[in-house]
Amino acid sequence: MTFIRLSLRSTVKLISKKRYISLIVLLFTITAFSQNKSSSTLKKEQQKLAKKIQFTKKLLGDTKNLSKTTTKEIGIISRQINYRQELINNVNEQITEINKLIMEYNSVIQSMQNDIAQLKDQFREMIRYAYKKRNDYNEMMFIFSAENFNEAFKRIKYLRKIEEFRKNQIVLIQKAEERLRSKIAQLEDKKIEKEDLISVQDKEKINFEKDKRVRNQALQKLKAEESKLLATLQKQEDEKRRLAQAIKKAIEMELSKSNATKTGAGFKPTKEMLLTGKSFYGNKGKLPWPVAKGEITEKFGKNPHPVHANVFTYNNGVDISTVTGSNVRAIYEGEVSSVLKIPGAGKVIIIAHGSYRTVYTNLKETYVKKGDKVKTKQMIGSLLPDATGKRSEAHFEIRQITKDGIKNLNPAYWLGK
Repeated sequence: MTFIRLSLRSTVKLISKKRYISLIVLLFTITAFSQNKSSSTLKKEQQKLAKKIQFTKKLLGDTKNLSKTTTKEIGIISRQINYRQELINNVNEQITEINKLIMEYNSVIQSMQNDIAQLKDQFREMIRYAYKKRNDYNEMMFIFSAENFNEAFKRIKYLRKIEEFRKNQIVLIQKAEERLRSKIAQLEDKKIEKEDLISVQDKEKINFEKDKRVRNQALQKLKAEESKLLATLQKQEDEKRRLAQAIKKAIEMELSKSNATKTGAGFKPTKEMLLTGKSFYGNKGKLPWPVAKGEITEKFGKNPHPVHANVFTYNNGVDISTVTGSNVRAIYEGEVSSVLKIPGAGKVIIIAHGSYRTVYTNLKETYVKKGDKVKTKQMIGSLLPDATGKRSEAHFEIRQITKDGIKNLNPAYWLGK
């Protein structure tokens, strides 16, 4: 029964080939899915960086006139340069991922083309051989040569499966070809996406170098006014010390009038303060920013001066540059414990959150008064414009009342990223 043996071999080969193609497509799909997740994450990061760059550009305004560039503007330019570098790295990573994907697409497409060609060859061979031997070995002979009825019945079922299999081969080959065309189309899409990313990368490299030149020019101009700059710096540091003393005094007065008891070692929070403070602590790293949108232009603690070597400034909180006249909002629910007016720092609002205090300074207007209960993200005041009039700067601090006294905390660890 040569025809039957050939049919059986051809059928097994075709079925095996079908499974092989399915395995290739499955493995490729899993790999593509994994890379798509990575690609999706990179694209989201790219969009976030692009928005940050747009915001820093808005804060800087026209950088052509550098005669009045401030150290804060240099800080913003530096942030913008960092964002551009991150964006270039991000795009480069995306291009690398696409190159890997393109190689895999090409490999899978070649494998699928070879497999489809083999499927067609084997199918043609089976049909051709069956046609040549149709008079020598027919189905009836195959059935009647069975040793018993059960064997004959099994052969009938087998022949039906062979016939059904043949009918389905064309459909299976067509579907394989459709998948192949789909992969080729996806490959072309990836090539276009790669070209778009290369264009973005080239553009950002140009802007990156341009920003560096702008920053260097601004630094040179500021260095030329060293004595004036140092005098301004000294004045700013004096204002910071006065602000810190005023805030500390205000909190101490709050505590002296509250149920907290003052000891030689400092202040001991009441049970109520500790319980309320747990909710504030529980949101560490997730709290909203005091402004809806902004860029940190001076970090907490000791900071190197952007112009003068070996000169440092100290910040009890963070300085956040934002759009002129922006509103300030409470980062967490609490009670307004103090509203102050401090020369050089505008109006100041202190909000109590159990044993924690959040401090908002450089305000032009306040929308709340002492004793008011506030909610998270509630607008509490508006900011003063800076010396250039092009933007505003929020100074924000977090303090904690401990048994040893009042402790300054780094807001960067508390605010959401």
